[in-house]
Amino acid sequence: RSVDRLLQMPEESMFWQADHEVAVAEGGGGTGLDNLRTLCTPCHAAETEKLLSRLKTSNQSNGQMDIFAALSNLEGKKKRKRVAD
Repeated sequence: RSVDRLLQMPEESMFWQADHEVAVAEGGGGTGLDNLRTLCTPCHAAETEKLLSRLKTSNQSNGQMDIFAALSNLEGKKKRKRVAD
């Protein structure tokens, strides 16, 4: 578990992370600092899992691709080399 690792082998990056209260994927990207909060790393991971679940559910219901699938497709296109005519 993340909490166990945090307590047994702490590293600076493990303690706190910035989190958008309204996720960027849900429209919170154009907001200011008032949309940010500080969460401990295990809580941030839990919130991220909740977000991914919400996105997956909403995208399945409206036929849209989830953000990770979209980024994977984009990365695949970048890796393909174009052959000159």
